[in-house]
Amino acid sequence: MAPVPLHIIEDILTTVLRLRKENSPESYISIKNTFKLFRIPLPVITIPAGSIFYRMRIHREDETEILFERVSDLGHRVERNRIKNFGRANEPFQSIFYCSDVRQIAFCETSQLFRSSNKKNFEENSLSIWKTTRDINVVCLPKNKDYFGNNTVNSISENLNAFFKKFDDEDANNLQYFLHRISDEFSENSLDNAFNYLLTCAFANYVFETQMHTMNNDKKIDIDGLTYPSVHWKKKGMNLAIKPELIENKEIELISVTYSKMQLTSEVTYTEILKIVSKSVDYNSKPWKVIWK
Repeated sequence: MAPVPLHIIEDILTTVLRLRKENSPESYISIKNTFKLFRIPLPVITIPAGSIFYRMRIHREDETEILFERVSDLGHRVERNRIKNFGRANEPFQSIFYCSDVRQIAFCETSQLFRSSNKKNFEENSLSIWKTTRDINVVCLPKNKDYFGNNTVNSISENLNAFFKKFDDEDANNLQYFLHRISDEFSENSLDNAFNYLLTCAFANYVFETQMHTMNNDKKIDIDGLTYPSVHWKKKGMNLAIKPELIENKEIELISVTYSKMQLTSEVTYTEILKIVSKSVDYNSKPWKVIWK
């Protein structure tokens, strides 16, 4: 990577933040093109085969007491034409497999208890558990402030800080500064305005579309996704945004589903009143099926 002075990094960040505030598809394209101007060496970690991820789907009103029977009902959204808005890592009409490495984050990222002030008396959800069948490479974003006690975040940040300290030069320090500023954007709560996701979505797609040069050497590797701190649960774990091809190619497989019905018992508490756990998942059927009985 050619040296990038700090004032240039500041100019880049100022530009993309200004474009984000314009809240338009055109500004998104400009942000995305800005990232493409540079070859950015990003921190990549390998998540080993056999690792567990969690994903939760909240049932709509027309899905009351339904046990989802298709694997596709629980993974990434397959009806891309219904994806109308920007997400933290997806464009409109783009499907991404969002998941977490701890179940608490999966719940907090989707439940009305954390995401809405208008809480219903009942909430139904399906918690799906997934397992990687191969090693996957993900870009990881550091985070320090507000995540005290989160061992996952702290471990990643400590390892990155130690890596940068080995080089201890202007380029490494500037890159570290850039990564922390991008990570801050991923940690912003943007529920009220999907256009606030323009910057994070552009950066995520830069990751998805670019073969990465590892920080240890100049070797190029394909990236499967990225991991970033949760907005709603800061105590433990991380969020992940992963290419849907890994689900379609069975490189991440569904292993279990738990259906729960929750009742609102106070302003801040849901109590589980019904729980059903799947028996197995059949990947030999077409479509792939969840077996409940």
